[in-house]
Amino acid sequence: MDCTRKNEFSGLTVLDLSRYLPGGYATQVLADMGAEVIKVEDTGRGDFCRHDEPVMQGESYYFTALARNKKSLSVNLKSREGKEIFHKLAAKSDIILESFRPGVTTRLGIDYEQIKAVKPDIIYCSLSGYGQSNPNSLKALHDINMQAQSGYLSLNGGKTSPLHLCDLASGMVAAQAMLAALYQRSVSGRGNYIDISMFDSFVWWNSML
Repeated sequence: MDCTRKNEFSGLTVLDLSRYLPGGYATQVLADMGAEVIKVEDTGRGDFCRHDEPVMQGESYYFTALARNKKSLSVNLKSREGKEIFHKLAAKSDIILESFRPGVTTRLGIDYEQIKAVKPDIIYCSLSGYGQSNPNSLKALHDINMQAQSGYLSLNGGKTSPLHLCDLASGMVAAQAMLAALYQRSVSGRGNYIDISMFDSFVWWNSML
């Protein structure tokens, strides 16, 4: 899945801590533009979508669609060694994207403030259900839940979509925000923290209805 294509983004390094579609789709945009995207996966199953059907030649089609042109590294972020490895990677990176529940990165020692100490101009993007300060982001949820809560299912006559619309909306908003932050950094020299709410992202899409 490696790509030798070079362009304006070939000098950009992105650490992707997310799983499944929203974060994977957001960083896929950057990978397709030529950025070096490194998936930082756990030492167990890794990204869960690696195991989703259908599987072709031993590899999930879902994972292939989201991980093309990306690299992967297995790290135990709960260990001291794993944290040190991540900090070294972060010091040489431009963007970090994570989709843990709020508070997890702080407990792991890899939240924005701690990474900013080793990489002051880092762009750090967090993806969650309702934003980092909303307690509802601590709950488990799926795309279909947000389609209902946003009112989309009602507007669509109670019919679901074959696509994970909320996940895709969030991934696109995150990609746009990261690109905007890159431009801002090129002007000001400063990094930024981006707080993406999946619910807000999909409600914004619904405004067209």
